[in-house]
Amino acid sequence: MRDPATVSGALVRRLDALWSWIAAMSGPSFVVGLVVLTVARTGLGMGGSEGMLRFARSFPEPVPSWRANSVVGPALAHVLGVADEQAWRVVHALVIVAAVAVVAACLRSRLPGAGDRRVVAVWLTFTTVPAAILQKVGSYDPYTVIGTALVVLPRRAQLPLAIVGGALVGATNAEQGMVALVGALVLASLLPMAEAERRAQRIGLVTGMAAVVVARIGVLAWFAASGVEVHSRGDVFSTYLDDSLGRAAGAGGTGVYGWLGASWLLVGFGVVLLAASVQRRARWWVGLVAGVGLLPALATITTFDGTRVFAMVTFASVLVGTCWIVEHAEGDWGVALRRLTAAVVLVSPILPVVLSDPTGEAFFVFPWAR
Repeated sequence: MRDPATVSGALVRRLDALWSWIAAMSGPSFVVGLVVLTVARTGLGMGGSEGMLRFARSFPEPVPSWRANSVVGPALAHVLGVADEQAWRVVHALVIVAAVAVVAACLRSRLPGAGDRRVVAVWLTFTTVPAAILQKVGSYDPYTVIGTALVVLPRRAQLPLAIVGGALVGATNAEQGMVALVGALVLASLLPMAEAERRAQRIGLVTGMAAVVVARIGVLAWFAASGVEVHSRGDVFSTYLDDSLGRAAGAGGTGVYGWLGASWLLVGFGVVLLAASVQRRARWWVGLVAGVGLLPALATITTFDGTRVFAMVTFASVLVGTCWIVEHAEGDWGVALRRLTAAVVLVSPILPVVLSDPTGEAFFVFPWAR
């Protein structure tokens, strides 16, 4: 039998070799590989057009449905002359491509090192954001991803982009967006970082939050002027509350794993790195957990969509936290991070992707199962 130290040493060398290969890939090869890996793991599904296409046809007159609160998709479809469900899905498949491009461009603005950007890109594919979007091609979530990235990441033209991003979020899902940005603001306020960086992060987030509010007020004013009674998301909250809580309880620990998927490993790495970097009192950790963990968890278990909600309301915090990790994991920590990243890529074919079933017929749906 081989000595465990020999086996572990060989495994480490293979992980180092795998990461070296990933880092040496050309840009197009890396993107194609990541896309193939993501789609293979998450599968594809159609959905999210219910009521939205009807709004696109009647635009600018809203429809009396809570779905009309997401105005960006119907507005775009109206401008493009989209009239049927197939065209709607094609447009939103292109919007998903645009969302990936925007996130990539924003990461380039935030992180100068190509290796750091690739670490972040890999971990973002292992969150449940890609799965939530790709399982419902046609939904409004890609607009939330674009808006959130514009608020959180850029360091050039920060304020204009934060305003555009916040307005996009406010005109798509303001309630979800505000929870996401509040969590990211808590995280940015508590993480140890240079004051200049903290100030820049706070300015972007606060500006984005203000834009969310202004956009939401504008949408409500438009609805009031139209004379159409448009239901808010709050109107359906109580309707689904009992079912939402029951589904969350029935899903148990598997449901919690499904909220963030394999990226829980990065959360664990970040917590260890943070604990090793600073000495904080218990109340500091309580504030961190409450703002970044419990608030999104509460939003998730009280709303019917489960995984999709957690993916969206934590996306801003994931961007802030992942960038902080790659920027502060220096020396041996940086080596460990890259090995962990390579290990996740290596075992990704058997890492389960678990999504809450949006139809309510079952607790979960799985890639390519429908």
